[in-house]
Amino acid sequence: MKTMRKYAPWLLVFTLVLTLFPSTRAMAEVSSLTAKIVEVQKYGNVVLDLKAKDMANAGYEAGDTVNIEVGESKLEMPYCTSYSDVDTGSLLLRNDTKNDLLLAAINMGNFSETYKAKEGDSITISLKEKKGYLSEYLLRQLERTNN
Repeated sequence: MKTMRKYAPWLLVFTLVLTLFPSTRAMAEVSSLTAKIVEVQKYGNVVLDLKAKDMANAGYEAGDTVNIEVGESKLEMPYCTSYSDVDTGSLLLRNDTKNDLLLAAINMGNFSETYKAKEGDSITISLKEKKGYLSEYLLRQLERTNN
């Protein structure tokens, strides 16, 4: 029993350290994607020819931070589901679940004009950090209640 008490704190520390480091296996499962811009919306959001299921199949989840290359621009943004998931003026890769669209956008801005992106252009998506925006994303998932 004394031996167990002696090693229990070390076992706890070891377990905590292992949970803090991201799994390299999980990082390896996420692949880069190339998409075409199929539409520029009224306010400059660009619609990609990928769907949310394509992102999920490649290993991406809401809350991940992604790199986007469009033209000469290399951008970093979170993968989210709503414009309210980011601050005004911030970039986001949006999974529009209602319309089954994937959009690159600036919240309250014009992505197409800012980055000279037009219909037919290619965009490359790669993982920057798995769950890199997850804590912020979860904070913004508010649900109304009367309780």
